[in-house]
Amino acid sequence: MKLPSIMLSDLHTHSVFSDGTSTPEEVAALAAKAHINVLALTDHNTTEGYTRFANACKEHGITGIQGVEIDCQEPEIGYYSELLAYFPENNAADIEPVLLQKREARTERVERALCRASAHFGRNDLSMEELRALALRENGFVRMLSNKLTYRYFLSKGISLPEYPVCQDASWWKGFWSMKGIPTQYTLFETTVIVRKAGGYPVLPHFGFCFGVDPVSMEENKERIISLFKKMKGLGLWGVELHPYRSNKNAPAVNRLIAQWAGETGLHLTCGSDYHGGISAHGAVGYMCDTFRGF
Repeated sequence: MKLPSIMLSDLHTHSVFSDGTSTPEEVAALAAKAHINVLALTDHNTTEGYTRFANACKEHGITGIQGVEIDCQEPEIGYYSELLAYFPENNAADIEPVLLQKREARTERVERALCRASAHFGRNDLSMEELRALALRENGFVRMLSNKLTYRYFLSKGISLPEYPVCQDASWWKGFWSMKGIPTQYTLFETTVIVRKAGGYPVLPHFGFCFGVDPVSMEENKERIISLFKKMKGLGLWGVELHPYRSNKNAPAVNRLIAQWAGETGLHLTCGSDYHGGISAHGAVGYMCDTFRGF
């Protein structure tokens, strides 16, 4: 997909179809307000909101791109995160078997999180049924049972918690949501190959989180990171994302390193706010954006 000129883009946003608090239409409207020209909806493990999103983008004169953020593990390198995939020809249906498996694994992850939370809080009244009921009340449908939804569920049960961004960084909270032990079908490496063969553009998101958003740690692991970038490029990786890292003070330094090493390995750069809305620690749509020439 080639764009006619340099365009301002935000290629990482979420809606109520996964763990965002805004509808696809609201995401598009916020992008228009921020003067974004190219926008991708990258809900977790689903593209179900794309049709509504595309129609809204068209109304605002925005180029809307079909995207998805896929849960991915790669035990070989200790990677437990995600992979962004873009389908500018709207052909993400070709990877639906991958997305279906990831949705099922996400449900198992939530079930394990509730068990761990029950032990942590000393509660025996936390249930998947109540969690689904809360999702139904909030959105009128049940899509992804996310960590943010679960946070709101805990509050509704009278559990005292700090603000969500504080929980998000707490070791006990991360322990609830560990991907270790979750089925590893379609690993990071496997999914990268599948996305590329399906005509998509795989991009490694928020890579700095793997190193605690610490540029010193990244410098110490420079050779390992560059080796990984090269290996993944050989598997079909198209780019690496520049990310706000929850407005962490080290974000600029981390992004400079990523830009440098991506350039050295022939990978493209994308940019995204990772907008979730509401209680998310990430910035608004367009908070992290950059010029974009297309795929």
